[in-house]
Amino acid sequence: MIENSNMNMFSQFIDDLTQAIGGLDSQAGQGRGLLKSVISSQVGKLDLVSRDEFESQTALLAAMEEKVKVLEAAIETLERSESPR
Repeated sequence: MIENSNMNMFSQFIDDLTQAIGGLDSQAGQGRGLLKSVISSQVGKLDLVSRDEFESQTALLAAMEEKVKVLEAAIETLERSESPR
């Protein structure tokens, strides 16, 4: 799920967006809270991973692709050596 740093980033985004739209009076403050709640709820439904997890999985995928290439080459060599001459 989303890390605290990502939630802080979204919170800062909402703060910046609210300030860009205009000042915060009591009604705008309520709207800000509602907007923050809606965005947090929607982001929470997303299937997100951290950058570290993404990079870890990318490295794992690259290693597996290399193993597959090695195994394919070994199979090809075995097939050639077993084929009738």
